[in-house]
Amino acid sequence: MGLVLRCFVVLSLCTFAAGSDFLQDPRPAGRSRFERSSNIAEVVKRSLPEWLAPTSPKHIIQRRSADSCDALQDYGAKLDANTHTYTLQDLSGSVSLAWVGDGSGVILALTTFQVPFFMIRFGQSKLYRSEDYGKSFQDVTELINNTFIRSEFGIAISPDNSGKVSNVLFVLKGQQHRRHICNNELWLSRDFGKTWNKIHDMVCLVKWMIQVSVDQGDSWNMAQLPSVGHEQFYSILAASDDMVFMHVDESGDSGFGTIYVSDDRGTVYSKSLERHLYTTTGGDTDFTNVTSLRGVFITSILAEDNSVKSVVSFDQGGEWVPLQKPANSMCDATSKDPDKCSLHLHAAYSVAERLNVPMLPLSEPNAVGLILSHGSVGDAISVMKPDVYVSDDGGYSWIKALDGPHHYAILDSGGLLVAVEHKPNELMNTIKFSTDEGQCWHEYNFTKEPIYFTGLASEPGARSMNVSLWGYQDSFLSQFWVSFTIDFRELLTRDCTDTDYVQWLAHSDDISDPNDGCILGYKEKFLRLRKDSVCWNGRDYLINKQPSPCPCTLDDFLCDFGYFRQENSSECVEQDDLKGKVLEFCLYGKEEQLQTKGYRKIPGDKCEGGKMPERLEIDLRQHCVSDLVEPHANVQVHYFKLYLCYLHSILLRVCAPCSSLKCTL
Repeated sequence: MGLVLRCFVVLSLCTFAAGSDFLQDPRPAGRSRFERSSNIAEVVKRSLPEWLAPTSPKHIIQRRSADSCDALQDYGAKLDANTHTYTLQDLSGSVSLAWVGDGSGVILALTTFQVPFFMIRFGQSKLYRSEDYGKSFQDVTELINNTFIRSEFGIAISPDNSGKVSNVLFVLKGQQHRRHICNNELWLSRDFGKTWNKIHDMVCLVKWMIQVSVDQGDSWNMAQLPSVGHEQFYSILAASDDMVFMHVDESGDSGFGTIYVSDDRGTVYSKSLERHLYTTTGGDTDFTNVTSLRGVFITSILAEDNSVKSVVSFDQGGEWVPLQKPANSMCDATSKDPDKCSLHLHAAYSVAERLNVPMLPLSEPNAVGLILSHGSVGDAISVMKPDVYVSDDGGYSWIKALDGPHHYAILDSGGLLVAVEHKPNELMNTIKFSTDEGQCWHEYNFTKEPIYFTGLASEPGARSMNVSLWGYQDSFLSQFWVSFTIDFRELLTRDCTDTDYVQWLAHSDDISDPNDGCILGYKEKFLRLRKDSVCWNGRDYLINKQPSPCPCTLDDFLCDFGYFRQENSSECVEQDDLKGKVLEFCLYGKEEQLQTKGYRKIPGDKCEGGKMPERLEIDLRQHCVSDLVEPHANVQVHYFKLYLCYLHSILLRVCAPCSSLKCTL
């Protein structure tokens, strides 16, 4: 059965009063983990596949290319007629813009503050609302009732396109709703902040041991994960109906840990990636779910020499490999071998380190295979100014698309990319756009009077042809905020037809192999827009894909509980500390014995027939009891609970005294 994530509940166990969420970073002041290195960290479970090597003759991933960059002509006049400017007569320190809903035409502009609240004596945050795609704005500040909002809070839009907004202390439709939480209480809202229910007192953050429920909390199972001390933590990196990615912190102030992946019950876990970067101070991890292609995840590892490197998994954590060097990029000067460096992507950790990275990696489910990210090419992530790289095949291959850092957005389901160069404290008036997934870029001057650019926003869902920019203009006597909304619809003069699309096989690396494209047990063929087709996908665009099953191979299996893959090997071997021991665990109140050859199917894998390693769970017909005073019991019980509710609930954590739990029928 799949994980039911409507309310995925996890029980966290600890030994005594809760401590801090994260510990202090042990590195000396001013020292960054972005250090140069030529050594590949020994964390990849298998060797780099031959086809992924840059010099491999088999590296023939099906690429779609444009013949030239001259497909667009005389676009300036069309864009001039569809660029709308609005000036906000407001002198506040910061402004945030956000689109509300897909296709709604509603834009919110919020003025915020960057100083502590106790320093504010006059004024307030102001809220402006546009219902005509930014052509005009109305002052609706009364909705937030003289509220001061800090810049780091800004505007948070509901992910379900309901038109609701949070983090600005109001809901877009209907009256505002306030809730001040005091005395370490835990409150839960299931209706996006309209009503709240108190769950518990004595709230704190703890992550020491995990129990999992997939039935709304009616029954609990102990997650088969290494136990951790009070100075360590667990973190759920990603969760779906098929599996959970769990980070388990390493002992000490290491700044890294191990990623484990679960079965479809969220109970039995296998080691996926060692030395996974996850800082203890701010909770910064580069773990990224690439939503444009199934099974793809990208993250960073911390090498033994303290350098940071990027790795990617194309099979939902089954194996991790370095990112391929872009064909149009050279290794930087620090690379030991100029032919064997790789691409490294900047994500949350780079932002936390205050590098010049204005945006995180970006992908969209309806822009198949497309990824935009800042990065550098070498033996490790560089502290120098990053460039923008684009992948059109889910991370298998990359090109350097833009020099220097940029703000960027995906429009028209990937048919249009837009970018604005990030130049703090410099005047600018240019936006760049591409109709061929970043291969060719065109420039448009959206105003004759340059501005100090501060932000870029587009409608949720990546289906729109509208993008908004905002910034401020400064003169000797005044400063004022200005927003620009550009409609690119007239740029693409015709709707796409069947002849504008080409068949594309995902995860393809060797078309002579009958199993080419088999990932997680099946192949997927997509119809994707030709790079040289300048046309409009439209809001109603639906992804056209054709799945077909594949026979099972070892690539469809993870190492089972108690097993791991050695470096440069696809074989799962037994952990030394578990050799000769009977593997038992508590499941639904019954003690189970695991008999395995070391492999279990990757959750969500749909392969059929072929190689199927033996695996058996035997019901021992015994009740399993959890008790603190029985350290050798299958399930241990402590005093704190951790609730994680997804979708319509808010992520919550609580610790409070509770009695010993028992697993009984």
